Amino acid sequence: LSQEEADLGAKYINSPETPEYKKGKVLFGLHQARVALSKYKEAVLVEGNFDVISLSQAGIENVVAPLGTALTEEQTLLLKRRVESVTVLFDGDSAGRKAAARAFPILAKAGLAAYGALLPPGEDPDSLVRKEGLETIQKYLQEKMGLFDQIINDTVAASDGSLQDKARRVEKLKPFLSALCSSLEIDLYRKKISDLFGIDPSAVFKATGGFIGRSEQLAVKDLNSQTIPGRIAERELMGLLLDCPEIIPRASKEKVLEYVTEPAFHRSLVC
Repeated sequence: LSQEEADLGAKYINSPETPEYKKGKVLFGLHQARVALSKYKEAVLVEGNFDVISLSQAGIENVVAPLGTALTEEQTLLLKRRVESVTVLFDGDSAGRKAAARAFPILAKAGLAAYGALLPPGEDPDSLVRKEGLETIQKYLQEKMGLFDQIINDTVAASDGSLQDKARRVEKLKPFLSALCSSLEIDLYRKKISDLFGIDPSAVFKATGGFIGRSEQLAVKDLNSQTIPGRIAERELMGLLLDCPEIIPRASKEKVLEYVTEPAFHRSLVC
């Protein structure tokens, strides 16, 4: 550290990126934690390098951190190979909570269960484990809760109670809902939002855009993909039959219509 950086109280300064070194594609401590991650199927995600070092030395083996950046999709894919869930153990201040909230959609879109462990304000994992030891950190990890539940609770707590403010805050939850993997999860969280804000469920549904889950979005995208040869051939056949209806009886007799799976097309023939 330079004298100026030391005077500012910085713990460390991250090295700059190079063409060979992309921070968003690596996780600090991943190599050392790889066995524990595969064993426990869970990662403890912290913010800084010293958090990783201190927790690892204290006995928490499955701990990793982004390298001075916000969590990226590439980093979650590295975790997805080894774990099923991630517990975010970020600093206990406002900035740490906001960083944890930003991590949720990235984790959810990767199909990882996301949890949050709340540290006391002004503490980070490094300082806390040094002052109070491993048992205190384990206590906070055991008291973890769903990260989106935590985000919703924080959003409700920050509201001034006015209808205008409630509406604004509910709408801000849309990106989190759209990152979820299933429509059931979305429905359950909509109900939670409705109950905590005291808003009619139908109003919450309208405000959050009627999202379907990530898995359903991908299924629809695949179904409508123009790159699937079978779908292209079927649409070309439908176009030919609609343009030349006089050949439909012959196509029916020769069972060509069986190659068309679109129900609306068959209903149009009946009409």
